[in-house]
Amino acid sequence: SGRHEEAVPAYRAAAALDPGSLDAHLGLGASLSMSGLHEEAVPAYRAAAALDPGSLGAQLGLGASFSMSGLYEEAVPAYRAAAALDPGSLIANEGLGLALDGMGRHAEGSEFHNRAADIRMARERRHGGV
Repeated sequence: SGRHEEAVPAYRAAAALDPGSLDAHLGLGASLSMSGLHEEAVPAYRAAAALDPGSLGAQLGLGASFSMSGLYEEAVPAYRAAAALDPGSLIANEGLGLALDGMGRHAEGSEFHNRAADIRMARERRHGGV
């Protein structure tokens, strides 16, 4: 994670220099998250999502950061937004299922686990089992 930690100051500077840069906020969120600083990544992903609510990366990053911080109730809307943007997103469906499980909503979570399994099987069929 050392490389990601080294990138954090550069992305912070880029986001401060150009607050309207989606890439700077996404990069900062990813660098913080990959450094294990999930709660610190939330504001960066929130800023990215505010700049572009249609950014799949922002919604997925926000959902993952909340989930990795144990904030499942916060993760659910972000993962729902990601799944709405890309219903075929394996990460969005798996993340939503796991966040719902984390909240104790297992029946609802299993619906998204099943979707994720269907997506995975469809991909394997398309790619010859690879």
